[in-house]
Amino acid sequence: MTEEEAERLFAQGTAATSAGRWEEAERLYAQGTAATSAGRPALAARRLRRGLNLLADGDPLAGRMLISLAHAEAEQGHTQLGLNLLATAEKRAAPADRPVARAQRGLMLLRLGRTVEALRELDAAVPELARYDAVELARILLNRAVIHIDLGRIAHARDDLRRSAQLARAQRHEILTVKALHNDGYCDLLVGDIPSCLAVFAEVEPTYRRLLPGLLPLLALDQARALLSAGLATEAGRRLDDTLPQFRRQRLIQDYAEAELARARAALDAGNPTDSITWSRRAESHFRRRSSLPWALRATLMRLHAEFTQTTKPVVLPPAHPLLSPGLRPAPPAPLPSERSGSRSGVLPPALPLLSPGLPAGPPGRATDGLRPATSGTRPPPRGALRLRSGPVRRPLGR
Repeated sequence: MTEEEAERLFAQGTAATSAGRWEEAERLYAQGTAATSAGRPALAARRLRRGLNLLADGDPLAGRMLISLAHAEAEQGHTQLGLNLLATAEKRAAPADRPVARAQRGLMLLRLGRTVEALRELDAAVPELARYDAVELARILLNRAVIHIDLGRIAHARDDLRRSAQLARAQRHEILTVKALHNDGYCDLLVGDIPSCLAVFAEVEPTYRRLLPGLLPLLALDQARALLSAGLATEAGRRLDDTLPQFRRQRLIQDYAEAELARARAALDAGNPTDSITWSRRAESHFRRRSSLPWALRATLMRLHAEFTQTTKPVVLPPAHPLLSPGLRPAPPAPLPSERSGSRSGVLPPALPLLSPGLPAGPPGRATDGLRPATSGTRPPPRGALRLRSGPVRRPLGR
């Protein structure tokens, strides 16, 4: 064998090895994004990191992997790491992937409760994605619908969900189709149509069991919210008690905290304010750990609500109270129940929507695939003495 023949064989072997590594990386990328969509971010992060280690610098696939890894890390509560990874991905991404990176940033902002900023990012990404990828566009429309839900724009949310489902069906993408249906059912809940909402939830459950078992806890959380809206606090509490450990096992910290907040609401509605205070404090701690201030404020308000029901004297927050900074504003004072009835303890109305994101108080009145949250839903306007701008409820997301 001549030297030239040996060099040629070596080059061919190197190329074959490189091609094999790239194919393995592509397989890990597909598995990683599937795990994220199914509500298993820890598994997704492991697969995506393995795939990245197989790729050379400058490979376009590496940029897409970083975008997905950013979301998987943020979902586990590693918010700053996720943002840093996304910043790196935006620098390395191919032109066709930059709208996806921008949309991913919007998704992360959504999960942090920064809905206005999230909407701005997704609005900018939609027209760009329309030129590149129908499946990605369906995902982003699904996520934008979640933001509209959070902001109380139910008609806009249904429009985006309808477009997302049409695109997903045309691409034979069953997962996005069922997530759009799930969110549409949540819209039913928010306008007070609880029977339709529960019917939709029952319709999507078999598909989740077959394709997305990791989203079953998110569905159970929404079902618990519907039960709370129907006044079945004890049953809702039992369902949440079964669901909370699943969120923890899957390391879905945001969803875990949202479930804790819903559990606080269930305890309060069931007449157990002490338990409600405990659950509220746990939720607030987890939200703050994720740097999600809007959600932490909701948990604080739930705790104040529960404490208020235990007091024998009217409680009025001073105008300079720190909780009245971003997102909170006082409403006109109203007579306390104790002033109207002569009872010794003032009790706020049992349904205070702002205290339990996604729990409507009644007739007017969430899955992101980009995620929950299966967000990430919308909350009706609060009726209490404090009003808080709506923040995201975990909905099945497109990614």
